[in-house]
Amino acid sequence: MKNFRHIIRRFPRYTVLLVAAVNLLATYPANAATPLPAETQQDVYTQGIHYFDLSPGGSCNGDFTIPAGNLPSLVPEPYNGAFTSAGKAYNVSPVLLASLFTEENFTGTPTNQLADRWKALPNYRPDPNSGWPTSPDDAMGPFQFIPSTWASLGVDANHDGNKDVENLLDASFGAANYAKTDGATANKPKSVWVNFAAGYSGHTSGYDQQVSEYIDFYASGGTATTGSNSSSSGAYDPCAPGAVAGSIVETALNYAWGDYPGGHNASSYGEAAAKPAYVSAVKQYLTGAGSNPAGFTTDYTDCGAFVATVMRASGIDPDYQQLTTSQQLTYVQGKPSQYTVKGPGQWTLADVQLGDIFISDGHTYIYVGKQSNGYSVAEASQNQHVPEVDALPYTEQTVAGHRELFYLVRVNGT
Repeated sequence: MKNFRHIIRRFPRYTVLLVAAVNLLATYPANAATPLPAETQQDVYTQGIHYFDLSPGGSCNGDFTIPAGNLPSLVPEPYNGAFTSAGKAYNVSPVLLASLFTEENFTGTPTNQLADRWKALPNYRPDPNSGWPTSPDDAMGPFQFIPSTWASLGVDANHDGNKDVENLLDASFGAANYAKTDGATANKPKSVWVNFAAGYSGHTSGYDQQVSEYIDFYASGGTATTGSNSSSSGAYDPCAPGAVAGSIVETALNYAWGDYPGGHNASSYGEAAAKPAYVSAVKQYLTGAGSNPAGFTTDYTDCGAFVATVMRASGIDPDYQQLTTSQQLTYVQGKPSQYTVKGPGQWTLADVQLGDIFISDGHTYIYVGKQSNGYSVAEASQNQHVPEVDALPYTEQTVAGHRELFYLVRVNGT
């Protein structure tokens, strides 16, 4: 019921539909050894209920149940059901459809980070049936059809009288129709699917190779392979100590001390002073040449490293800029579909919401709500202290005579 409560909290208008869904699913045991029937998943999907996983499995033992259509449960509803039903209708593997969608929307993401990307998707794509970006070539919708291709291959899958390229189900059926028309059906070898992917992208360099990796990933049940940004631990584990999938606040609180003033100061700011969960997360999620904790994280006290670790580990944004605060500000400003950014003077303390990130040219922090110590800001401070909850929200600060004004950054859909 955890996922149902999440939907009711975020989308109250779906409460009536959720009651219907609960009644519909009541006959299926929570720990069933087999996935729910595809028709049951589709019944719930067509009622407009999104963002929960109808298939069993995905528990803290790390196992993934493979639902109908051979898609792992890390692909959530309504995407899993849309790809599966489209594949069934056209004798096309949903694995191929999921792989095309992944490359179109999570371009180049290493397979060990895909679980994070799927978990984060509802935060910046709350409606799977509208608001998809349009490319410079006028490619549109979740499968990025150009208008001429959609005109010939588009499908009114939900029977509303409109072939809507923005609608997830219509677009999924259109992609399956395209694959079937091109001969990339489920009974063909993988090489045929990859060749289709090359043509699908207009032979964009590297597109077919990336789709090939995603095909292997989904076909193997969501087993991550190594990539340029992979970590030794493999796919994100939602049950790992510290990180809470999809939650900036809970992850930040798990990584920050809440007992300020508790001695986490300049005389004790090394690895031993930080929470063990945070130390582990830094080593796992801050990748690349600057990942040495004694380097840019300055003995685990760098403010930008803290925010980046929270964003990456929670799955909200696995690609969040690692450092510095000025680069992090540029990063979020460059992603208007994912972040809303308000500059100095455009927001007040009355506007602050849970999970908001604040960035100046020298500092960044997260608002986590009032804690037992009376404070509500989780932050680290370079050469001063490891992550802790130690302040109230502030719009500016002055450091060594330099006045820093903060931008308010909010993940869209929160």
